[in-house]
Amino acid sequence: MVSGEEVFDGRRGSEVREIPTDILLNATRISFTETSISELRPREFSRFQNLIHLDLRYNNISVIADDAFSGTRIETLRLSANNIGPSAPNLSSIAATLEVLRLDYNNIETVSPVFFEGMAKLQQLSLAGN
Repeated sequence: MVSGEEVFDGRRGSEVREIPTDILLNATRISFTETSISELRPREFSRFQNLIHLDLRYNNISVIADDAFSGTRIETLRLSANNIGPSAPNLSSIAATLEVLRLDYNNIETVSPVFFEGMAKLQQLSLAGN
């Protein structure tokens, strides 16, 4: 079990295929990079109500359920270098708290104006390399 309020989980490698269940519920930061995670299931992070920073760079994520982040307060979301696309994911469940969003180096071809609805706090957005 990972301890403490903040979690910087350094687990990397192809053996990690899904978000582990042994992360403390009060985690404010979760990081899984360079893994084989390919899907973020419905309400995947809902048990982490204090989560503000989520780093899922350099994975194989191609499917993100519309409510994968529901119940969190994510301010920073890093999804760079995955296989997301051809449309930007639905992030409406965290739109009100999102400040930093990195979607660079995916397969995103279109971003609907609806995507930005409710993102009043968004300060940084990266879509480079799509």
